[in-house]
Amino acid sequence: MSSLPRIKILRSNPRSRDTLEDLIGYMEVDIIAKSYLHIGTGFEFLSIDAIKKFEELVKRARTREDLRSIMSRFSEEVAKEPEAPVMIGDKLIIPGSTVKGNVRSRLELSFIPKDGQIRSCLIRAHNYPLQPPRRGEQGWRHFRIWEHALKFTRDEPCDYTKMQKVCILCDIFGTAGLVGLVHFNDFTGPSIHDVISLNLVSIGERLFVAKPESVFSGRIIFRNIKPLELGLLLYGMGIRRGVEGRSVLLGKHKYVKYDNIKLGIVTYKIKSLQLSKLSSSIEVEITVRPGDKVEGNELGKVTFSLLKLVNETFKEELLDIDEVKMLEQIEARA
Repeated sequence: MSSLPRIKILRSNPRSRDTLEDLIGYMEVDIIAKSYLHIGTGFEFLSIDAIKKFEELVKRARTREDLRSIMSRFSEEVAKEPEAPVMIGDKLIIPGSTVKGNVRSRLELSFIPKDGQIRSCLIRAHNYPLQPPRRGEQGWRHFRIWEHALKFTRDEPCDYTKMQKVCILCDIFGTAGLVGLVHFNDFTGPSIHDVISLNLVSIGERLFVAKPESVFSGRIIFRNIKPLELGLLLYGMGIRRGVEGRSVLLGKHKYVKYDNIKLGIVTYKIKSLQLSKLSSSIEVEITVRPGDKVEGNELGKVTFSLLKLVNETFKEELLDIDEVKMLEQIEARA
C-alpha cells in the first residue's frame, strides 16, 4: 500500500447535453513548430530492397532453427523506411485527437490539491508511477516536470457509466458515457514535399519531420461552456497572455534530444474567436456578442481577461509550468 496521501476528486453533475446554453462557437488556431516535429502513425514500412533480402534469406533456410535465426537477425540487418507521418492527401496533419489529448493532459497535470481535494481525475494517465522513476527509466523526465501534480494518489477516474458526477475536465472533454463539449478538428500542415527525412543515427531511426516554423491550422469548436472553461482551454494550450502561447511539448521524442537534434516543441496561436448567434455573450474587458468574430488586438484583450478569470478562480490550484524550460534545466543537471 502507498504511504502517499490520497486526494479526493472534486466532482459535480455535468451540464445538459440536450440544450444549447452558455458559449457556443469556435476558435481558429495555428500550431507552429519551433523545432523539428513528427506526429506519427506508429507504423513503419520496409523498403523493397529489405523485403527482397528477407525473401532471399528465407529461401536459404533449411530448418526451423534457420528460420528463427533469420527472424531474430532481420530487424538488425534491414534498413527501415522513415516512420510514416499522419497525412490526408499530400498534407501532413496533427489529428484532432492528438491536439485534444495534448491540451487536456496539460490541464490535468496543472491542477494540484487544495484542502484535500483536486479538480482533475487525471483520466489520461491514471496509473502513473507514485514514486519518481530513476534517471534513465521510462517517464523520468515527465515525472520531474510535473512531480507536484503526481506525488499523491487520487480517487478512481471519472466514468459516467458508473457515477453521476464528473470532474470539471471530464465535463469539458468527455469521459466514458459522456460526450465532451469541445471538438478538435484535424490540424493541416505542410505538403509532404516540404518535409524532410531526419536520420537519428544514435538510435537507428529515420523520421519524416516538419521543419521548424511549419504551421498546422485547425479549429476548436465548443458548445455549452462557460467563459471560465474557455479560459481553461487557452491555459491548456500554454497561453498566458495575448494570442500566442509559450513553447510546449508535442509529438514524438519530445522529451529526449538525439544527435543534438531537438523535436517536439510547438506554440499554439489563436487567430480568431467566433461566437454563434445562438451563443451567450462573453462579458469581459471587451464584450463579445452572439455572432461576433474577434481577431488581433481585440482578441488579445479577450484572451487576457479570460486567463485572468482562470487565475483568480483557481488561485493556489493551478501550476504554471514552463515545460520546455523545465526540460532544459533537467537536461543541464543530467
